[in-house]
Amino acid sequence: MASGILGTGVSGLAAAQFGLDTTGHNIANVNTEGYSRQRVETESTVGNAFRSTFLGNGTQLAAITRTFNEFNYNEVIFNESQYNYNETRLTNASRLDNLLADPDTGITATFEEMFNGINGVVEEPTLISARNVVLSTAENTVKRFNTLYEEVAVQHMGSINEEIYTSVSEINSITSEIALLNSKIQVENAVGSEGFAPNDLLDSREQLIKRLSQMTQVDTIQLDDGTVNVTVG
Repeated sequence: MASGILGTGVSGLAAAQFGLDTTGHNIANVNTEGYSRQRVETESTVGNAFRSTFLGNGTQLAAITRTFNEFNYNEVIFNESQYNYNETRLTNASRLDNLLADPDTGITATFEEMFNGINGVVEEPTLISARNVVLSTAENTVKRFNTLYEEVAVQHMGSINEEIYTSVSEINSITSEIALLNSKIQVENAVGSEGFAPNDLLDSREQLIKRLSQMTQVDTIQLDDGTVNVTVG
């Protein structure tokens, strides 16, 4: 009986030690971005058969789980994608709007000058100077259109293309990291015990997927081996 009591006590101490270790891990990562708080779950061990019953045999570690809600996470990455998509559209549309609507760089002023010149010709169709004004303002309007085209095609579109190139490079880098984490998670799940998922690797992978969702639309499919298929676009 003494050995049974000692064994039960030791199992309780071991479970408490796991709890302290996990609490320390949580405290150490309180400022770690993307970290999910972990908790220890225990279960009673199979009792020792004694006559027609079983005597309690202590406790054991069942799992170390994360306080993680997959539904909330999927909503976050969906809304991240939608927000950044609309934010990018607004930014680029604002650039064009500011360029075209600006009184100095836009086309409104040159159009007004040209139409004023046309009105002058309508009022005095035989006046040579009025005709020259129309030709001059029309030429200025054409030049302004050409200048705007160059600014839009070369500067605005060139800037967008550069942003796309940079984003694609970053997306490729992130997806490579996700693939590497998938491989590590698959190995850990294969060699580990049920209920003991590689929580910190899962946090890192989800943080990368969240970063990816800020640049493009992301959909994930969870597989049985712990890996995820990630589709973008």
